[in-house]
Amino acid sequence: MKRTLSFKEAAVKILKEANEALSADMITSLALEKGLLDTDGKTPAATMAAQLYTDINRNRNSLFVKVGKGKFALSGTGGGKASAEQTIEIHNRGIVESFRKKLHDYDPLLFEQLIADLLNKIGYENVQTTKRSGDGGIDIVANLRAHGLTNVKTVVQVKRYQQNVADKVVRELRGGAEVDQRGLIIATSDFTKPAIDEANAPNKIPIALVNGDKLVELLVKYRVGIKMEPREVYSIDELYFSALEKKETVTVGTEKKLSVWPLPGGIKNYCNALNDILQAIGPSGMDKTKMVDWFKSSFENVESEKTIYGYLGVLRGFGLTKSVGNRLELTDIAIKYLKTKSKEELFDIINERVFGFDEILEFIRETNEAQSESDVRDYLNNNFEVDWKSTAQTSYRLLWLWNLDLIDRTDDGRYQGLQ
Repeated sequence: MKRTLSFKEAAVKILKEANEALSADMITSLALEKGLLDTDGKTPAATMAAQLYTDINRNRNSLFVKVGKGKFALSGTGGGKASAEQTIEIHNRGIVESFRKKLHDYDPLLFEQLIADLLNKIGYENVQTTKRSGDGGIDIVANLRAHGLTNVKTVVQVKRYQQNVADKVVRELRGGAEVDQRGLIIATSDFTKPAIDEANAPNKIPIALVNGDKLVELLVKYRVGIKMEPREVYSIDELYFSALEKKETVTVGTEKKLSVWPLPGGIKNYCNALNDILQAIGPSGMDKTKMVDWFKSSFENVESEKTIYGYLGVLRGFGLTKSVGNRLELTDIAIKYLKTKSKEELFDIINERVFGFDEILEFIRETNEAQSESDVRDYLNNNFEVDWKSTAQTSYRLLWLWNLDLIDRTDDGRYQGLQ
């Protein structure tokens, strides 16, 4: 009997045979077709994408490289002739690794200026390097404005270390900060567990930590010390030809809805709010004007009709309500759901109609560390047919998954698998 392989083992075999970059969906389809995978998961392609993506990001010696948007290839150790895209990707990985090593050779003053330039690019204002002595360990001071509403004063310490940064450094920076300031430590290495625990200690000035991997990622992303050389690389649109062969219409993106929104009542009350709205509509339905009045009396600070119709659109998008003239009525799906109010059933209802829920859940479960909204957005942008500039849609999906008791939310707003 043929032995089934792990997702990554199957990917190596498929990519060797293909000798070209393939999407996670194509790798998974071929692996299942060849009997290399045996999985009961509902979304094996999402699992494949999550495993390959995290392996590339966390393992410098990964067998895989990301090629273009949503495609993977072998890093060169798997044999075969490299495609033009793969050659560029391998070249870029080498440049990034050289760049990482070069950071350790910089003069400390120049390294501080590099970090100051990065903070400017990210969006910090009034970025200034401090004097070399008597500064309490503070190398840079800066302000971060959030949507013009708040002004976060930040003190920054940079560490061009080979060894991991200890908790003593965190305490020193916190000791040099003022009450209304926040701390940020940026290092070329990593942080010890005591340092991470100290940075996250409750009832103390918050200290954010950026390790060497994240630093290089940010420098590359914001093009600080590294530049992008323009290259045009042609590739065959396999999706187009696949659709022609199956006599299907070529579609951009996914047939599932791309937009999802929250519900009122607080970020941990989405499910309760949804149940209350469905029960208010009831088996006999409700006039939309009365529905607006019900919202205003049921949820504090909900006054705008436009906002209320936006909330009603959430339920319509989930397939739970329908409009009949000027009335709202429950669908059969909603009537069945209300008998149990099962969160598992609600997840299936939402996931069937809205993109990103299974994909995010697989990504969170495949990683061993908490992920930020921007981390999850970047994963979706890189591996699926979306191009979200803000984290709004990612945030709403993560909050819904948290409300559905499928993931945990940390004190600093990150998300991880259930512990």
